[in-house]
Parts: sequence; C-alpha cells; structure tokens
Amino acid sequence: MPDIPLIPVTSPASISIFHALLTRGPMARVEIAQTLGLSQAAVTKAIRPLLSEGFVELTNDIEPDPTRKGRPLEPIHLVADRIFTLGIKVTQDTLYSIGMNFDGSIQFSHITGRSGGTSQQLIDDLVKCCLFLLRECSSRGISPDGVGISISGDVDNEQGIVRDSHLLGIHDFALAEKLTEQLNIPIFIDNDVRALTNAESLYGSGRNVSSWAVVTIGEGIGCGIYVNGKILTGAFGVAGELGHLPLGPLSRRCSCGKNGCVEAAASTPAIRAAIKETLNEELTLDQALSRYTHDEQIRGIIDQADMVLADALGTLACLIGPSKIMLSGESIGALAAEPKRLENIRSHFSKRAFGNSARCELVLTQQTFLDWARGAASIVISRIARLS
Repeated sequence: MPDIPLIPVTSPASISIFHALLTRGPMARVEIAQTLGLSQAAVTKAIRPLLSEGFVELTNDIEPDPTRKGRPLEPIHLVADRIFTLGIKVTQDTLYSIGMNFDGSIQFSHITGRSGGTSQQLIDDLVKCCLFLLRECSSRGISPDGVGISISGDVDNEQGIVRDSHLLGIHDFALAEKLTEQLNIPIFIDNDVRALTNAESLYGSGRNVSSWAVVTIGEGIGCGIYVNGKILTGAFGVAGELGHLPLGPLSRRCSCGKNGCVEAAASTPAIRAAIKETLNEELTLDQALSRYTHDEQIRGIIDQADMVLADALGTLACLIGPSKIMLSGESIGALAAEPKRLENIRSHFSKRAFGNSARCELVLTQQTFLDWARGAASIVISRIARLS
C-alpha cells in the first residue's frame, strides 16, 4: 500500500499540540502552552517540523488588541489544503462519497447506487466510485492522500477486514486488501458509527468534550464512545455495541441471530415488524408516526421501543459517565417530529441512570449521509495526525 504523509512529529506533546490545532482552530504559542501545560519553548520546538513541512503556518493577528503590550501574537493554524482525503459511506443500496480538506471542509460530493449485494459487487462498486473521485480530484489539480471507507458491523480497522456485517451480508472479508489491489492509493476502513464519532471529535460537537457518546438510530442501533480523549475500540474492536445489549423482549429475534437485543426492539425495522405482527399492516415509520397520537396500539408499540432505547441509554450513562449522548441516524427526524416521544425517553432515561450519571444530556443531532462520509474521510485524517 502507498504510504500516507504522517505528520513529522512523534512525541506525545507534539501530537497533542497538533490535535489542539485540529480541533480548536488557530492558536498562538502562549495559548497552546497554557492549554496544554507546556512551556512556550517546548511549543516552539514541537511546531518547527510542522512548519517546515507545510502542515501549519503562522499568521499575524487578524484584529490586533490595542491594549496588549509586546509583540503581536502570531496564531498558528493548519494549512487546510496540505492534506486531502476521500470518504465513502457504504449502505445497503447506496455509496455516499466526498472529498475533504484537512480542516473537515467538504469540497465535493457524489452519490451513486449500488449494483448488488454480493461482496464482489461491493468491490466493483467501490472501485468505480473511487475512480470517479480520483478523476474529480485530477480535474481540480488535487492529489488525494488516502481513502476512508465506513461500513456497518464488526470491522477490524487495523487489518482492513470486515469481520461481520449483518446488514450487508459480508463476513471475514479483506475489503482494504482487495481494493488496494486495484487502486494505487492508501485505503482504510472502519465501522461507520466509530468513523462518525471520529469526525464529531475532530470537527463536530464532540470537540473539546472529554467524555461523550453517539448513538445512531435507524436500520440498526449503533454507538460510538469517546472517553478522556480516545474513541473506545476494545480488545477485539467491538466496543460500543449498544444495539446488541439484551435489554429488549426475548421474543424479538435480532439480525445477529440472538434474541432480546436492543436493535431487535428499537430499530426502524423492529418497530415496523412489531406493527405488522400486531395490526397485520405494512407501514413505513412515517406512516406509523402519523397515527401515533390517535392509535393506541401503534403508540404502545412505539413507546415500548423507546423505553428499550432509554434503558440502553441509561446503561451507557452508568458505564461511562458521559456529559452528553448525541442521538443521530436516519430515524432522528421522526423522533424530533414527535416531542412526546423524546419527553418519554428523557424521563425514563433519568430513572434508569444512576446518581449523577442522570445529568448526562441527551441531544438530537440530525446528520445526512454525507456527514457519515465525512466520518469515513476523517479515518485517514486521524492516521495522518497519528491519533489512531
């Protein structure tokens, strides 16, 4: 695999400085020193190689403070176009892709349908998508530094292997290796929710928050956990599988093959399946929600699903003590549209969370699939920045 352009620093202090610039924006040496507890001399030494290789640059004060004495501050900031990455979010039927600068700004996007559900068709679709993105880069005079691909399920990001993706029907598949055989560019893969969490930590509402989590609600129930500056992966790469905690009714069969999973009770397919079983009607989630206030049976089914979700959120709060949990995913719009549902979830959550963990804030975060693609692109950014 071709090499990616790692930042030219390796000490913990220098990596922390770069991380601060990546997440906080331009900072003067004195501000970096105060924030990280370093001397200004140490900061100067750490940024020297970053300056020489064009990863950061100095600028004069944009708005000088007339009351400030001494030399003007020279904020240090990232050179946004020094690194350019591509990101692809894979769903069951679509590839969402973007081209992104170092600072997280999306420069172009592309959406294309998938040709089929086999592993070979996935490879063919991804190669076709990557070639399109590379042509787009070439037309703009850009040489991308790597491609990040996010996919649902159990993903070994070190080996580049999809261990198990129930939604996509892929198992023990060396995705990164097979793509690298056809594309002369670094390829990195990761779980889609973990990638989304990574992007939130670098560019989104998770910046400079020590402990938080993302829970995605839609075709499945996903979770990314960020604690004390690190995304949890666990010994086997499956940390955060909130959707497979056995908190739901044991009568509900999950796509993973087990019974009683949160996902089997609270995901969109689970709610639709429960409605069909009870009312013998095929309804979309939106159709079901349109009857929420006046149909007691549908309201009961949806409320039961929401209580299982609230149990899972309370369990998560007790385990890691986050300051906030961001609720995201394709079903968040439906949750936001019915205030009573969110009120019930928050109320039940506060009863399940122990002690001060109940102070955790539940925040709705509506994101598009292009935001998920930005998560995929951020996988490469974290490798370049030596954060993973």
